Amino acid sequence: MAEAEIQTIGEAMAEYRHSRKTAVVCGGQRLSYQELWERSERIARNLVREGLKKGDRVVLDMGRTGDYICMFLGVALAGGIAVYIHRGWPEKQRTYVIESCKPRRTVTDETARALMQEKSIPGNEAAALPEVRGEDPFQIVYTSGSTGRPKGAVLAHRTAVNSRVPPRLSRMCAERCECRLVDLDFSFVASTFFILRGLLSEKTLVIPTGEELLNAERLAALMEREGVTGAFWTPSRLMKLLTEPAMAAALRRFRVLAFTGEKIPEGLLAALGKHMPEAEAISVYGMSEMMDVSDSLLRPGRENLLPGGGEGIGLHLLDERGEPVAEGETGELC
Repeated sequence: MAEAEIQTIGEAMAEYRHSRKTAVVCGGQRLSYQELWERSERIARNLVREGLKKGDRVVLDMGRTGDYICMFLGVALAGGIAVYIHRGWPEKQRTYVIESCKPRRTVTDETARALMQEKSIPGNEAAALPEVRGEDPFQIVYTSGSTGRPKGAVLAHRTAVNSRVPPRLSRMCAERCECRLVDLDFSFVASTFFILRGLLSEKTLVIPTGEELLNAERLAALMEREGVTGAFWTPSRLMKLLTEPAMAAALRRFRVLAFTGEKIPEGLLAALGKHMPEAEAISVYGMSEMMDVSDSLLRPGRENLLPGGGEGIGLHLLDERGEPVAEGETGELC
């Protein structure tokens, strides 16, 4: 299928459905792209067989595992809309999100494993998957926003596909970053694009277990064993890792890293130059509007210009009344 004709996550992933390359590593689990496709498609057909309709919301109350990736893709292939529930959220926030999105069903780690199993089908007829289009949504991400109350941001399939097109704008898809660490809260919109940007360009995603995240020596061993050269971090998380002697060799291997979730503190770029001299630093903080089409490369000591969004994407700096701001004034990126 020609690049311009690819409009959905399923169409993009199908290009690698026979690939033996490792797609996801987590704990003792290692899935090739072929295995990832087979499990995700099986989930999709089982969901449809059990009554899921196109546009139905599916709450994913799951841990950060390879099974979550399979479930997330399976919902997309079935035409459903995934809604991730963070296990650390207060009960009030969890209840609000569930009442807001009105899910058809909720999937846990246990029920996800059941959906991955082959089902005995009378007449051996597989459930037909619905036609999914580029404008169809695949996920609702709840963020606090300016009001402080969770708001559901709807992401469409075409937006996900744009995360790999055109590749010249995506430094995280460069050949020097074949394997990247997924050390982000799955409820972040940045996490969704980081995962999809990797999977839709046949990269390897390494998801640390909870124990590995809490132990610098185990995390460093994982990163060196898998050859990790890129990651998406909050600045505070990286600053802490830079203080861990066990992480020194693993971090020195890095070629690309991106920041989100927090303002980049003074002194971080200087620390990177000392501990990660070969790494390019990219900021996507406050840039959700353009995360799927370009990155902003940070150049210490120089003016950092914000790149344009790309074909079909307009970026505007507006004041509180929604009017364009004058040169030199402060506004909100829209």
